[in-house]
Amino acid sequence: MRYALVIVALWSLACMGGSEPAAPVEAGPGLMLRADLERGCYGQPGTEFTPDNYAEVEVFAERGEPAWDWTFPQVGGGEVHLADLLMDKPVVVFSGSYSCPVYRRNRKKIDALAQRMGSQLHVVVVYGPEAHPETDNSPYRGDNWAKPDKFSHVDLAETNAQRMENAEKVGGRGPVIEVVEPVDNPFWCTYGTAPNAAYLIKQDGTFEAVHDWFDAPTMVSSIEAMLGEGEPRRGRRRR
Repeated sequence: MRYALVIVALWSLACMGGSEPAAPVEAGPGLMLRADLERGCYGQPGTEFTPDNYAEVEVFAERGEPAWDWTFPQVGGGEVHLADLLMDKPVVVFSGSYSCPVYRRNRKKIDALAQRMGSQLHVVVVYGPEAHPETDNSPYRGDNWAKPDKFSHVDLAETNAQRMENAEKVGGRGPVIEVVEPVDNPFWCTYGTAPNAAYLIKQDGTFEAVHDWFDAPTMVSSIEAMLGEGEPRRGRRRR
């Protein structure tokens, strides 16, 4: 059953006249999510990445904090709403793009994770900005960082339709839910700019584990610990 609650997020003013982040809102029984997705960071879409305008590889999510809710179009048709997924079972979300060699190398591991543990949690890929565009400047250096010997065969999408076309070129196997964020990059701007990050979200909406770079053994260990099947493995990529 889908729980549709329309709740206005109240902003509280800080003492110096600034504002604090919007409080989490109830997205269903026992489920709290944040609604304040940031959009259009680094002037996207429409502004060129330059040496004075590029992103660091980082994640903004923190373990124990509520995740941000989103609804994105799904590859193959339809839409996917994070809150709906969490009402069913936990979710692990990965970022990726056609031109990211790390994501392309890890895609088989993501597919294998979905095949192995898909009955216990949803496995989602959010397709975002190209890491190494063919001719456009890279979001991570502000100049051309193409890797023609690998996957630099597409450029930064100018429209949502173009990004969907890029996502369809990657594909995969197994019960992976593939969604595409709009070209103003609400997921990338809010969750983190890392091109192959991973976010494990419990059914109450809080982050259980955050990887700036997806590491399969550590993530599997975190999932098993969350499900009560083991202890989390400590690793440099786990937060």
